[in-house]
Amino acid sequence: MGVQSTNEKALKSCNRNSNFSNLARNVKRLREFGTVHLHLDLIAGLPYENYDSFRTSFNDVYSLNAHQLQLGFLKLLKGTAIRFNAKEHEYIYRSKAPYEVISNHYLSAASLVQLKMIESVLDLYFNRGGFEDSLEFAVKEFSESPFDFYEEFSHFYYLKGYQHRSHKKEDLYRIFYYYGQWKEKTLPGTAEKLKNLLEWDMHRTMNPDAVKKFKKKGWEVTL
Repeated sequence: MGVQSTNEKALKSCNRNSNFSNLARNVKRLREFGTVHLHLDLIAGLPYENYDSFRTSFNDVYSLNAHQLQLGFLKLLKGTAIRFNAKEHEYIYRSKAPYEVISNHYLSAASLVQLKMIESVLDLYFNRGGFEDSLEFAVKEFSESPFDFYEEFSHFYYLKGYQHRSHKKEDLYRIFYYYGQWKEKTLPGTAEKLKNLLEWDMHRTMNPDAVKKFKKKGWEVTL
């Protein structure tokens, strides 16, 4: 489902009508069936959607508990109304296909880079699967909202330089635990709870032999 945004003004600028309440009800009904894989998407860079507005859209859609949440970035394709009105919204975009947005009047280039970082961590941990209980705990305990959690986790991930390596899934569990240890400084006792949930997620989703290998090696990240 192409949600794109929950900002009505942003959607109207793209000639899209949306009733988020109806969408939420329909997604909930589909979730109850238990047989439908739900994939929702958001688009960063729409007119009238600034960083705070996108945060709201992200939190709205994340709350629907879909199986995947894709964070995409606006492309100003030739022949589209948005490209025709690019000057009005101060769009700067790549000169070659797919003409992805770099910045506009509402989102700075730095803000879009931050959203790219969030996209990367979201894909690794939420969309890839295998961290369901760990993420539910961390989102609830570590930050005020899902967006705030992924924003902070992505800062940690990139500041540590983990983006420069190709990780096995086992290393993603270790990195998540490292982040939990860092949060321990301000939230005592949470790191051990997160570790227990990470172990539970591993047992639930990974091959038993892989789990045994993980325990033998321990929680240290090797880069």
